[in-house]
Amino acid sequence: MKIGILGYGPIGESIYERCSVLPNIEVAGVYCMEPEKVPDGKGLDSADALLSDFSIDTIVEIIGGNGLAYDLIVQAMNNGKNVVTNNTELASTYLQELSEIASDNNVSFKYTAALGGVQWISNLDAATRIDKIKKVSGIMDATSNYILSNMQASKSSFEDVYSEADKLGYINETKDDDVNGVNAKRKLIVASGIAFGSKLSEDDVDAYGIETVTQDDFAVFARLGLTCKLFSSASVVSDTQMTAFVEPTLFGPKTLEACVNSNYNLFSFEGNICGKYSFYGQGNGKTAVATAIINDIIDAANGLKSNEIVLTDSRKVTNARVVHQYYVRTSIICDWITDHRQIPLGHGILTSPISVTEMHKSAKILSEQDDKLFFAAIY
Repeated sequence: MKIGILGYGPIGESIYERCSVLPNIEVAGVYCMEPEKVPDGKGLDSADALLSDFSIDTIVEIIGGNGLAYDLIVQAMNNGKNVVTNNTELASTYLQELSEIASDNNVSFKYTAALGGVQWISNLDAATRIDKIKKVSGIMDATSNYILSNMQASKSSFEDVYSEADKLGYINETKDDDVNGVNAKRKLIVASGIAFGSKLSEDDVDAYGIETVTQDDFAVFARLGLTCKLFSSASVVSDTQMTAFVEPTLFGPKTLEACVNSNYNLFSFEGNICGKYSFYGQGNGKTAVATAIINDIIDAANGLKSNEIVLTDSRKVTNARVVHQYYVRTSIICDWITDHRQIPLGHGILTSPISVTEMHKSAKILSEQDDKLFFAAIY
């Protein structure tokens, strides 16, 4: 098979190198901003030559974003080409539309790497054929996990560990999306679409990130014997309601989540029949993501297609039924803090049990007065 690659960052370079030595795969060309960097003279300053070449079977999109990437993907599929992508933003926004375009053109739309390097989507997809999935959850952002686990281990500041992650290539081009929960939110949206057929927007999902966590907070976590992770969860409540949220969460030492360190992810789903399955592995880094993409390329070459995604608007997100105690650290003294304070903890408090909805709504209000506010649920 012949493939064309759109984009040539570290992941694109890894895909090119590995596909160039794989049997039965030929890289026809690479569209990128600096075509002179591509070996063998295969760099191109226009994507048209790849999209119009009918000898090319599959287009690999690693440009990112919803603009140019969307246009090129649609054009490729309308030209009868399979598409493989790691574009989380694109998949979370246009999952059903791109699935339908692929089906109409009898091509594959593969997006395993849009949820990182852990290749679990095919298992979730397969489970939906014979079971009703009732929950998806996990540590879905590997960069945030790297920062949290390294802050805990090294006692370094957020800024220092963030810088390390950036040097290792773990930070997305839209740099805040990892630490503010947006990337994890988008992965949860994709997973919910596959698992439940739920059509969610980013506004539907309560999300709070880790960019305000400090070593003072980690001192409290250590006293409690708990480990902090950025945790994502979505579950079916009824035919009309579901939950969906992303938030820092404190886990006990006997949980799977507490054992996930460095740039690793943990994805879980739970079905009525199959019970709970969990999948663990490196979530980012060029080798892990390139491996997921190459496996999708091979599947597309073999004619393996995902189920067509059919999303509905039947379930409304409501997180009011999900109740936790929260660790909250803020400099503000107000009625909300006084009313919900159960135990003082360092510079923060442990709240009485409150809902996810109330915590996230209150955090938005409190953050207007204290932009260093941090909170974490007690799992």
